[in-house]
Amino acid sequence: MEKYYKTIHTIAIGLFILIGLTCSISCDDTLESRIEPKIDVQEEVTIEPEGSREVIKLKSSYPWFAEASDSWIQLTRYRGQMQLPDSIVAIVAENTQMEAREGWIEVRLMDQMSKRIAVIQNGRGTLITLPKDIVYFNVNGGEAELSVLTNLDWDTDIKSENGFTFEKIDKNKLKVTVSPNNTGSQREIAVTLKEKGGDKSAILTVIQTNEEKMLNITLTPESKDVLLPKGTNEIEIPVITNLEYDLEISGSSWISVTSAPQFSGGDIAEDIPIKISVSANTSGVERNGYIKIRDKESEISDIYYISQMAKSRRVYVKAGSNGDGTSWENAFGDIESGNNACGDNDDLELWVAEGDYQLTGTIAFRSVNIYGGFTGNETKLKERNLNKKSTIIGGDFFLLRSEGASDMQYVFDGFILTGTNTTSQAEWGGVLRMTNRVFSNNIVQGNNFYRAACGYYDNCKIINCIFYNNTTTQTSGAIYFLNGTTVYNSNIVNNTVLSQWDDAYVIRAANNLKIYNSIIWGNTSNSKNNQYHLADASACSLYNCAVVNLNSASAYTPQANNCIINLSTDNNSGPLFIDPTNGNYQLQESSLLIDRGKSSIIKSLEISKDIIGNSRIDGNAVDIGAYEYQFSKVE
Repeated sequence: MEKYYKTIHTIAIGLFILIGLTCSISCDDTLESRIEPKIDVQEEVTIEPEGSREVIKLKSSYPWFAEASDSWIQLTRYRGQMQLPDSIVAIVAENTQMEAREGWIEVRLMDQMSKRIAVIQNGRGTLITLPKDIVYFNVNGGEAELSVLTNLDWDTDIKSENGFTFEKIDKNKLKVTVSPNNTGSQREIAVTLKEKGGDKSAILTVIQTNEEKMLNITLTPESKDVLLPKGTNEIEIPVITNLEYDLEISGSSWISVTSAPQFSGGDIAEDIPIKISVSANTSGVERNGYIKIRDKESEISDIYYISQMAKSRRVYVKAGSNGDGTSWENAFGDIESGNNACGDNDDLELWVAEGDYQLTGTIAFRSVNIYGGFTGNETKLKERNLNKKSTIIGGDFFLLRSEGASDMQYVFDGFILTGTNTTSQAEWGGVLRMTNRVFSNNIVQGNNFYRAACGYYDNCKIINCIFYNNTTTQTSGAIYFLNGTTVYNSNIVNNTVLSQWDDAYVIRAANNLKIYNSIIWGNTSNSKNNQYHLADASACSLYNCAVVNLNSASAYTPQANNCIINLSTDNNSGPLFIDPTNGNYQLQESSLLIDRGKSSIIKSLEISKDIIGNSRIDGNAVDIGAYEYQFSKVE
């Protein structure tokens, strides 16, 4: 028996040793198979002074993140995963200095290791840059000396031709001499300043008129329509003139003249720099203005346009694209990706090109401005064609939320919102829920929802919108306006409430709703045809509106001021829309709604366009409704 236990003991010891050896080997294998921290990325990137979008490829053994040394290097992709080909995306600003500058991008694998990429940007001295691309002379000719910004050696391709002479004084100065113009017509020449032994160059166009009087901004048409960043800007407008001039400023609350030298007299036109200061844009929206320079005694004039961004950066979405949202060329292909990239950064805007965007579920927009209706090449908001809106399509779910911060109203503008078809009661509110928003130039149509199929608007400004052919399937309101919402030049037309409640209604109002210059027509609720439900006597005031009736499901009736009441439900004797059956709610020439709106409120809000971008107040007064009849376009 004792021998038996000794045998068992020996076997146990052997097994213990074997297990220990196995564990040791296994542990050694684990240590040997640990992933070594590693970052494969280039050590240096060199960039031209104009600035650019840079994609820096990398691969790392662990998840990575990056940061930049300076504000002129803006990272738009700065995080990534492990063991996969990846990239950093950086927007490098223009270098306006003559000399090169250097910064860095540092890539880190948490606390394991880091690696720096040197970012070297050449200065303006590596280019040949002229302060202006065009120089004007009047019929008398004359001479001008131009600064040339460069560190390169260069020469002109033309020395003298047809009365134009070009002389290089030194590498930073060019002299242009023009003889009197005796041809009887304007003459023009283009001279190229080209690097000796290199490929850098600049082109100068010299124009000589056949008139003695002259007043021109010496810039190309493209350079006379600028986009400025949102901060304070100081700009100089180069003018050549031999006239006494006046300045007309649109946007005088934010554009001011700091220097405007007058012509000193004589026959030869003078180069005069007009200096302008543009204040920081804190309005929350992109703004537009101009400076018109005009002769005091004639119709001679020239104009310089200024647009100023409201935010520092934009995120771009374009149907069919597959980029990172940093430009139209590199746009996201879907709205959800663009929205996620914006996050809750209120210094961003989301720009969405025209096209159809099918959602896969409810989307929640955050505290950013959101604009649709772009072709996909615009740099300024005013360049949009509002007749080409972006379409957001829902499904069997609540469409979207767009809730701004409580102290600001963010913009949601230029969309068609359609396609929601659900009777679910899981979502409270309307098919879309807007809070603290400017909801402008939008169309809400073709939605079926159990409550408020036209939407729910809390403390919003609604401008130039149309709500039509939406069906509320179960509860009693087609559209909700709450907490100081104001509606301007909008159409609430041909919506249906299917509820059989005796107090079913179209519009629910609370807390001082004001409606200006709007059309409420063709909406049906039930046999009572109630149009309103008011929380109290002051809940709804109408100004210069056109309404079918003032029937209310509550004890209160809207206060109507200078309105068209009892507007016929027959279009041929009522509003005279062009084709309401097919969704065309533009006005016919003989409509009684033309020139019947309250113009002062539109002017005070600086609403200059209608829902498709036509001029507001094209006649004697603003029209009622989302569309402005265009007398100026009638042949």
